[in-house]
Amino acid sequence: MARPSWISGLVLVATACVPAGDGASATPAPSRVAGFDVVTPVARWQLPADLQEVSGLAVTRPGFVVAHNDERGHLVEIDHRTGRVSRQWTFGSPVAREDFEGIDISNNEVTMMTSDGRLWSGTLPVDGGPVTAISVVDTGLGRQCELEGLARSGDQEWILPCKTPRGRQNRDVMFSLFFVRANGDVRTITVPPVRGTRRLSPSSITPASASGDDGFLVVFGPEHTIGHVTAQGQVTALVAWPAGRHPQPEGVAVDGNRLVVADEGQGRRPGTLTVYGRAQ
Repeated sequence: MARPSWISGLVLVATACVPAGDGASATPAPSRVAGFDVVTPVARWQLPADLQEVSGLAVTRPGFVVAHNDERGHLVEIDHRTGRVSRQWTFGSPVAREDFEGIDISNNEVTMMTSDGRLWSGTLPVDGGPVTAISVVDTGLGRQCELEGLARSGDQEWILPCKTPRGRQNRDVMFSLFFVRANGDVRTITVPPVRGTRRLSPSSITPASASGDDGFLVVFGPEHTIGHVTAQGQVTALVAWPAGRHPQPEGVAVDGNRLVVADEGQGRRPGTLTVYGRAQ
């Protein structure tokens, strides 16, 4: 099946090979984003049944990521080298039921974001169990957009991608990111369309490196695409995954030399965790 025509205008496109002509060799299309080979996985694992509707991903410690369900505050730590569950936590007792769409973890502090822009924060007990010292802050951004994904820019700002603008606002841009400071101040970075491309819908975001100085990786779930954007809003790469590779990517995290992507399950098929390595 041919790819949508708008994909052809992206900075870096598709991951299939160009057919070879008479006597010509096939030329591989771009496959790198921020130094990662996003075409050839090094591992792929099935997620537990509780993560059929996985909706966010964050690194807890080297080799481990936390995934969460999008309808309940249930967090599951997974060893992305083996696919095994390590620890589990819950937001609240009984567990909070919200439309959670993003997560960030720093040391033992966790923050989850709802689609209407509320930030739930708390402390992760070392051995798992209920999250403690919970607080909730409303950014007010839910009035402008349906939000998906959460990342931190250093210790100064939260980054909340706009998945779907409300009304006609911001529909003339490819996508936009809100940067929220602790005092509530908000700045917005809008990325204009590239050579006639349509709007992209972010579903997850993560710093491209542990330092936070190398921009961000953004997954666009409905378009089955991953890209890199600088802190100034410049898109340096966009790669569309092969058909069927990531049917509904909802989470992304970088752990050193590994890039981890979480997909929702499809029908009776479980959700998955896919791991990529650095490009050689």
